[in-house]
Amino acid sequence: MRTILRLCLVTSVFVFVCGSAHAQQVNPNKLPPCPKNQNARFHNCWGTFTHSDGDNYVGEFKDNKYHGQGTYITAKGDKYVGGFKDGKTHGLGTYTFTDGDKYVGEFKDGKRYGQGIYTKADGRGIEVIFENDNFIREAKVNLPNLNNNIAANTDRTDIDRERQQLAEERRRLEEDKRQREQQRQSLRLRLYVSNSQPSNDGSFNITIQTNADTASLKINGEEQGGRADGNYSIKRVARVGQDTQFTITAIDVYGNSETKTITVTRQASPAAETVIALKPEAIKRAPARDAVAIIIGIQDYKRVPKAEFANNDAKEFYEYAIRALGIKQEKIKILLDDEADEVNIVKAFVTCV
Repeated sequence: MRTILRLCLVTSVFVFVCGSAHAQQVNPNKLPPCPKNQNARFHNCWGTFTHSDGDNYVGEFKDNKYHGQGTYITAKGDKYVGGFKDGKTHGLGTYTFTDGDKYVGEFKDGKRYGQGIYTKADGRGIEVIFENDNFIREAKVNLPNLNNNIAANTDRTDIDRERQQLAEERRRLEEDKRQREQQRQSLRLRLYVSNSQPSNDGSFNITIQTNADTASLKINGEEQGGRADGNYSIKRVARVGQDTQFTITAIDVYGNSETKTITVTRQASPAAETVIALKPEAIKRAPARDAVAIIIGIQDYKRVPKAEFANNDAKEFYEYAIRALGIKQEKIKILLDDEADEVNIVKAFVTCV
């Protein structure tokens, strides 16, 4: 807003209230009209000042400055109605922008400063705090009531109307919030988790189902993303020879969460036993030689575990001795289990010698 130092600008035009186009403006404090003499002092009077650029002020003057209640309309169409002090907007007022947005609230030294209600052209309004014409935050405000000192051309219902609209909007928001909370409480998130058995390479599938629109799913802290149907199939690998734990946490779009932990066990594969047969029948017969062989096979021990295949191995070696070693059959002595006692073993060695 402009500060009028002297009202003797050659390029400016005064239009006084008497019989002018601005006669609809009302002098709330019943001040006398400002003098017609452009060189006179405008003090404690009511008048109209039109600037060369088209801006227009109608209202109260003091010491050649806008002071008191008045209306300022810019050439481009912005309009301020409310208080002035020392030529600047000050106190309570309404500023309407050409795009339809409107601020109703407190001003200080020509700037929005303090509490107010900002309404967009589409009717959406918020309660705000301004400082030095800068938006600070949204906040519930308690604006002072309009009083009789505000110019009559100020819309006395502006603030009340904005308050009513905001109150209605606040009630709708509270009702929406209450309904969302009821829905959130009634729809408890449920998490269902199952898994397949690990294959030879340790890989397995985790199947996850929820009963709600899932905003987030984490497995051991790793984000898997959200899914509207809440269904997941995820491949993982279990550690060999030990238990592996997987913690699954789901969060739905209402903020409800559920966590479950599964344990997957992967056994180490045992080494396969390989039995190698001598297969003496496949061995080429060696030339006969002057040698003896004593073969002892004990499978059923009395005080130690049973030796599987001992007797069978002894019989196989009997054939092997004949074919591969060339030992004559009558020079081979085989003793199995009970036959292999101390007496028979000693006797066999004596006989062979």
